[in-house]
Amino acid sequence: MKKIIVLLILIISSQLVKSQTEEEEKKYLNSQVGILSQPELLAISREWRKLLEVNNGYPDIPYNSNIGSIDFEYIYDYPEFTKQQIFNRVKEWAAIYYGSLDAVLHYEDFNSGKIVLKGNFPFVISDKWTNFWGNPKESARTVRCFYTIIYTLKDNKLKVNYREIEYESTFDAIISSTVYIPSHTISYPITDLYPITKSVSSTWESRLNSLVETSSRIKQRQSVFNYFMGNLKEDMKF
Repeated sequence: MKKIIVLLILIISSQLVKSQTEEEEKKYLNSQVGILSQPELLAISREWRKLLEVNNGYPDIPYNSNIGSIDFEYIYDYPEFTKQQIFNRVKEWAAIYYGSLDAVLHYEDFNSGKIVLKGNFPFVISDKWTNFWGNPKESARTVRCFYTIIYTLKDNKLKVNYREIEYESTFDAIISSTVYIPSHTISYPITDLYPITKSVSSTWESRLNSLVETSSRIKQRQSVFNYFMGNLKEDMKF
């Protein structure tokens, strides 16, 4: 039986596309050997494989084991730019992208080469649940992701860190003949989303999609940001 359980864990783990958060899923699954029964582990294996197949695998999320959290970090080289030019360009980007520099700027110090911004973006995920009569239901929910960006800069180089990623989401009221749950808003850190397999399986897809949306939106924003930064000299050609 032990061999079968180990095989199940290997099957589950093999479905995880290489990712730094993959290890967190493996650690949790391995911790359940001897706690969950063979049928329970088999059920987890089947559900997990099906979910990853539908969603094209596990997202590539940068997990930082030193701080125990997901940590998006980008390092850029700008050989022709001085520290002052990079400093000014980051603030220019924030003013244009967010519509107001004052609304997002929380700290700046040129001598230490630091700029700190706080921003957010929304996305929509689907929740799956079962109603009072046992019927499967699905509803859309808007989630707002809040983050802190720390820019560390010097001559020719810039480091960008996304930290303190948290979410806020409002759930609609639930009304039935016997139950009433009022509309309510909850806040939670990104670390609550994983290991995904630690949660109830009906929430796996929404948790996975939250990680995918967060990762893809940050990557897209950084791609546009890097283009804007590198286009400084072109802006001055007129």
